[in-house]
Amino acid sequence: MPKEVKDAKIAILTCPFEAPKPKTKHNIDITSAESYRKLYKMEQNYFTDMIKCLKDGGANIALCQWGFEDEANHLLLLNKLPAVRWVGGVDIELIAMATGARIIPRFQEITPDKLGKAGLIKELSFNTTNETMVVIEQCSNAKAVTILVRGGSKMIVE
Repeated sequence: MPKEVKDAKIAILTCPFEAPKPKTKHNIDITSAESYRKLYKMEQNYFTDMIKCLKDGGANIALCQWGFEDEANHLLLLNKLPAVRWVGGVDIELIAMATGARIIPRFQEITPDKLGKAGLIKELSFNTTNETMVVIEQCSNAKAVTILVRGGSKMIVE
């Protein structure tokens, strides 16, 4: 993922970036290389359709409440479409309000009028740790400020 996205058009998703799983218990028997290739191609097409929905809707970054399968993550990277996964439910609602976005429950419902807008989205990493933070700036309807306080121990921070 690039460290910065300028003039971000944000798709806020509450649907997982995963292949569909049956609601009942079924077994898939893969007995040959050809049947494996067929299953793999079907999964590839499913993820490609998801990414096509994002691109056709005009999104240049996706925020998702759920996780991504490895294959979806790989295809997002190939299509140069940055995405953030495991965004909490409360955070999703606050981001939607600040950016003017509508929360999208299905990929087929992505349209340009449901996208949020921000001037800049960037990933900050902290020098001494592997911690990172995604910052969304220049939102049209932002009414919140985040103050990050760091210290060597809890006593120093307090």
